[in-house]
Amino acid sequence: MTFDDLAEQFLIVEGKDYQMMNEGTELALNIKAFYNKYVTFQRSRKILDVDILPQSEFTRQLGRKDYFVSYRAVRFRTRSSCPIRAYVINVDKVSKIMELSSLIS
Repeated sequence: MTFDDLAEQFLIVEGKDYQMMNEGTELALNIKAFYNKYVTFQRSRKILDVDILPQSEFTRQLGRKDYFVSYRAVRFRTRSSCPIRAYVINVDKVSKIMELSSLIS
């Protein structure tokens, strides 16, 4: 599974589920919007080599990865003017292990 798969099938939407930031060097994930779509995608594709973790464990493991930057307030473009707490990851580091070309092009 890649973020590209989700983006190419329009399952995740920039400005709602994720947001590119800091001139494309960081990617913010709105976990509340993103996680259920991710799990649905995994189950529908019957991807057996990936454990489907509960959201709390998913975010805990995400926070421990070397590409994790921070958990902070982010203004998503298609949301209200109120910032949303999001998990921010480094695009260069995560691109080494996961395809992101659809998100960053």
